[in-house]
Amino acid sequence: MKKIVILFILLISALTSIKAQSAITGTVVDSLSGAPLAKATVMLLRDGRTIHFVRTDDRGRFSIDVQQHTGDMFQVTFMGYAKHRQPVDNDNTIRLTRQAFQLKEVKVQGPPVTMRRDTIVYDLTKFTTNRDNNLKDVLKKLPGVDVEKDGQIKYKGQAISRFTVEGLDLSKGQYNKLTDNIRAKDVKKAEVVEHDQPIKALRNRVFTDDIGMNIELKDSARDQLFVTLRPYLLADDPTHVGGDAVGMQIGKKRQMETTVQYDRSGRDLNNQFSLFYNAYDFAPTATMPQWHSAPSLQSPFDAEQLRMNTSQAYSIDHLTKDKDDAENSFSASYSRNVIRQHTQNVSQFFLGGQSLTQTTEDRQIILRQDAFSIDYNHHINADSHYGDFVVNGDASRNDGITDYTGGLSQKITTPDMNLAAAINQTYTLGRNIIAWKSTADYHHSKGKFDLTSQSDSTSATANSYSDELVNNLWHTAHSLSWNRQYGRWHADNGLRFEVEDLNVAHENNVLLQGTLSPTWYYNDDDWRISFDPGLTLKRFTHQGATLLLPHGSIFINRNYGNRSNWSFSINYNESTSAWNDIAVSHRQIDYRTWIEAPDFVPRSRTLLSLFEYNYKRPIYQFFSNFKIYGSRLWNTAAMDMVITDGKYSYTWIHHNSLSDNVNASVYMSKGWSAIHLKTNLALSGNYSKGQQYSAGDIIDYQYLAYTISPELIFAPSWMEIDYHGNFSFDRSKAGDDWTKTLANWTQRLTIISTIRNVDLSLSGVLYHNEIQDSPSANTLLADAKVTWRMKKVRFSVALRNLFNKKTYEETTYSGVGIFTNRYWLRPRELMVKVQFSL
Repeated sequence: MKKIVILFILLISALTSIKAQSAITGTVVDSLSGAPLAKATVMLLRDGRTIHFVRTDDRGRFSIDVQQHTGDMFQVTFMGYAKHRQPVDNDNTIRLTRQAFQLKEVKVQGPPVTMRRDTIVYDLTKFTTNRDNNLKDVLKKLPGVDVEKDGQIKYKGQAISRFTVEGLDLSKGQYNKLTDNIRAKDVKKAEVVEHDQPIKALRNRVFTDDIGMNIELKDSARDQLFVTLRPYLLADDPTHVGGDAVGMQIGKKRQMETTVQYDRSGRDLNNQFSLFYNAYDFAPTATMPQWHSAPSLQSPFDAEQLRMNTSQAYSIDHLTKDKDDAENSFSASYSRNVIRQHTQNVSQFFLGGQSLTQTTEDRQIILRQDAFSIDYNHHINADSHYGDFVVNGDASRNDGITDYTGGLSQKITTPDMNLAAAINQTYTLGRNIIAWKSTADYHHSKGKFDLTSQSDSTSATANSYSDELVNNLWHTAHSLSWNRQYGRWHADNGLRFEVEDLNVAHENNVLLQGTLSPTWYYNDDDWRISFDPGLTLKRFTHQGATLLLPHGSIFINRNYGNRSNWSFSINYNESTSAWNDIAVSHRQIDYRTWIEAPDFVPRSRTLLSLFEYNYKRPIYQFFSNFKIYGSRLWNTAAMDMVITDGKYSYTWIHHNSLSDNVNASVYMSKGWSAIHLKTNLALSGNYSKGQQYSAGDIIDYQYLAYTISPELIFAPSWMEIDYHGNFSFDRSKAGDDWTKTLANWTQRLTIISTIRNVDLSLSGVLYHNEIQDSPSANTLLADAKVTWRMKKVRFSVALRNLFNKKTYEETTYSGVGIFTNRYWLRPRELMVKVQFSL
C-alpha cells in the first residue's frame, strides 16, 4: 500500500511538472520607453498558422498553455504600434515600435511622453513640425522643459546639469553649439534623467539631485556629416553681408563640429561659448580679481535690439570614444567683437537727509573684445574606475572706451591669460570608494585705466588719471575622499588643501586653506537623509589673519513613487571676502568711483533653509514645482557709501550688520500634444530687508517684488502662436517711506501662418514701464518675416523694428536707489537670409 501511495505522488508531480513546462510566458513592452503594454494581442504561430492567442495583463505579461515546438513564432499587435513577429525563446520580451496609421480616417499614435523610473522620455517626432529649424525650436515645445533666451535649458524650473547627444558631451556645457545647429528633422527623442549620476562607479552609491538631458538622433542622421550655410544680406547704413557655416557629425563613438561666423546684425556670437555647467568634477581653480569697472553692454531685454556690433567667431570641437569606452576630446575657439552702445542714466539714492541724492550719466561706449581658448580632455567612465585629465588655456583682451557728456573719456584695458591642468580619479573597491582630485593653475593680467578730459586745460589736469596693475596668480588644490557603505548608510570623509599666491601692486598675498568635510547619509526607495558638517581653516599671510570657518547642512527628502516628492534642507556657512576686496588698499575703478579696502578680513555667516515639492504626471504631460526659501546673512563689515558732487566713494568699515530674504515660487507646465498645445505658468514673490551705510549713518531698507509669467505655445502644422508674458511689481522702502509700486510688464507674441511651404510670421514685444516721477513708457517693437522652405534650402526676408523705434526707457529699484535708464535701439532694417542644408 505504501508503494502505491508513493507511486501516485510521483505521478501527480510529473504531470504538474509537464503542465508547468508547457506554459509559454513573456512580456510586451514599448521599445522606446520600456513601459509595459496592457491588452496587447499575442498569437502563437506554428507552421504559419495561429494555434492560440491571449491578451497581456496590466503589467504587459502573458502566458500561453501550449507545449513549445521548434520553429514556433509570436505575432503581436497593439493599436498605435507596428505588427511584430519574433521566434519563441527563453526570454520572450517583445518590444513593439510605435507607428502612426490610418484607421477609418483617424490617426492613432503612441504616447508622446512616457516615464521609466527617474527618466522622462519625450518622443520628439510628436512635437516637431516642418517649420522647426533646429533642436532648440523643438525643445521649447516640451511640457516641463523651458529654453531661456541665452540658451539655458531648464526642467520644472531647475537648470539641467548635463547635456549630451547620443550619450556624449561634445559641447562641455556650451548648449548653444548643439541646440542651434542640430536640425529639427534629425532628432528622435529626448531623455530627461532626474537624480542624474553620470559616473558609473558611483551609481546606486552616491545619490544626486542633478538633472541630465540626452538627445537621441534618428538612425538616418546618426554618424552622417552635414553642413549648414546661412549667408545673409542686411540693408542698413551701410548695407553689408554676413552669416555662418557649420559642419557637424554626431555618432555614438565619434562626434565633431566646426563653426565659422561673421555678424553685424546684433547677434551675440559669444553665446555659442556660454558655459551653463562645469563639465568636469575637479578641485576648484582660482579666479583673477578685476580691479577696474570695465564697461559692458547693458541690456534690460533682447540684446539683439541694442547691440551695434561687428563680430566674428570660429570654433572646432572633436570627441572620440574608443573600444574601452574611454573618451578623448579637443576644443578650440576664437572670437572677436566690436560693440557700440549709447545709454543715459539717472540714479537717485536715499542716503539720509530730507532730499534724494541724484547723479546722471550720458555715455557712448565702444567695446573691443578678443578671446581665444583651447581645451583637451581624456575621460574614463568604467564600472569601477572614473577619471579625467584636462589641460586648458585661454587668453583674452577687452578694451572699453567710454565717452561721457562734458568731454570726459575713459579707457579700461584688461588683457589676461589663464593656464590650468587638472586630474581626478575615482575607484570602487568593494564597499569603499576612493577619490582624489588635483589641479594647478596660473593666471596673468595687466589691467590699465586711463582717464582724460577734453573740456579745457585746467579740468584736463584735474581729471586726467592713469593707473596700471600687473597681476600674477598661482594656485593649486588637492582633495582626497573615502566613502564607505554600511547597508543603506554611507559615510564619506573628505580632506582638501589649497595654496593661492596673488602678486599685485608689488605685494604678495598668500592664502593657505584646508577643509575637513565628513558626511553621513541614508538612502532607500522612500527616504534620503544627509548630514555633512565641515570646517575650513584659512590663513591670509599678508593680512596676518587666521580664521576658522564652520559649515554644514541637513537634507531630508521623501519620495512618493514616481509622481511626487518633497525635500527640506537647512544650510549654514561662514566665508571671507575675496582678493578683490582686500588685496589693494585704495583704487579708482572708473571715472567717478573710488574704493577704500578694509584693514581687516571681512567675514560673513549665512543661514539658508529651503523647502521644495515636486509633482508630475508624464502620461498627462503635467509637471509642477513649488519652492520657498529664506536666508539670513550676518556680516562683520559694511560698505559705507558717500556721494559728493556726483562722485562715489566706498569705504569698508568694521560694523556688524544683517540682512534677510524670503522667496517663494510656483511653476506649472501642461501639454496637450494631440492638439499641439503647451502652457506654462510661473509665479514668484520676494521680500528682503537690510541696511545701507552712508557717512556713518545707518539706513534700513526693505524691498518687495512679485512676478507672474504665463506662456502659451500652440503649434499645429498650419500655424503657430507663441505668447510669453512677464508681469512684475516691485517697491522699496528706505527709512520710513515706501516708494510707489512700479508695474512693469513685457508681452511677446509671435503668430506664424503656414501656407504649404511658406511661413508668414509677425512678432511683437510690448514693454510697459512705469517711470519714476513721469508718465509710463510703452514701447512696441515688431518684426515681420516670410520664410520659403524647400527641400534643402530655406529662404527668408525679414523687416526688423517695423515702427523704427529709437529709444527704450525703464525704471528699477534697489534697496536704497531708484534708477532710470534710456537705451538707443537699432533702426529699421531689412534682412535677406538663405540657409543651405547639405
